[in-house]
Amino acid sequence: NPLNLSIARRNKWLQHETVRAAGVRAAKQILATEWEHVEQFILDWNPTPFKVIVKPNQSAGSDDVFLCANMQETKAAFDCINGAINSCGETNEGVLVMEYLEGREYVVDSVSRDGDHKVVAIWKYDK
Repeated sequence: NPLNLSIARRNKWLQHETVRAAGVRAAKQILATEWEHVEQFILDWNPTPFKVIVKPNQSAGSDDVFLCANMQETKAAFDCINGAINSCGETNEGVLVMEYLEGREYVVDSVSRDGDHKVVAIWKYDK
């Protein structure tokens, strides 16, 4: 990864936008500090069935990650996250609301140097 994309390693919104910019399909998402923007995003999108992921933009692991089944749950998750201190000890500046993607989830750990790429681990999430 180019050094200028280092921030995308922890910034979840930027991770997805970087993937999208490379021409790969990515989840619908919004990063917002105001509930009204989230509400309008969901109303315009109208997910059916209603399954929305709400989480801090920059945190770690499953810290305050919510799978919401309706607008009320989404608002409660947003209020819980926005402005709170996350597991990294930082204040959440905005909340990431994303499309829920069905299916298996994998993590691929890799390293690259001078154009040489090595996969060092592949993990299947057991959720």
